[in-house]
Amino acid sequence: MTTTTPRRPVGRPPLCSPSTAQAIADWHARGYSDQQIADRLNHAGVPTPSGGTDWTRQHVWRLLGTVHVRKYARPAGSEM
Repeated sequence: MTTTTPRRPVGRPPLCSPSTAQAIADWHARGYSDQQIADRLNHAGVPTPSGGTDWTRQHVWRLLGTVHVRKYARPAGSEM
């Protein structure tokens, strides 16, 4: 009988909160541009993943490419 060794998670841990990741995925699914999403996060005072105060479209674009945010994406055609 062989035993399995628990695996370590691959990659770095997520830097943005699950609620921020969910909001970014939802807004993206609704058709908001990366800049519009960044503007909404700035207006709400949400800190950037690195703890900064100003979101840019590049922050949003990078996060949309991560597994952490993509797991919140809704399939095409689903109701919100």
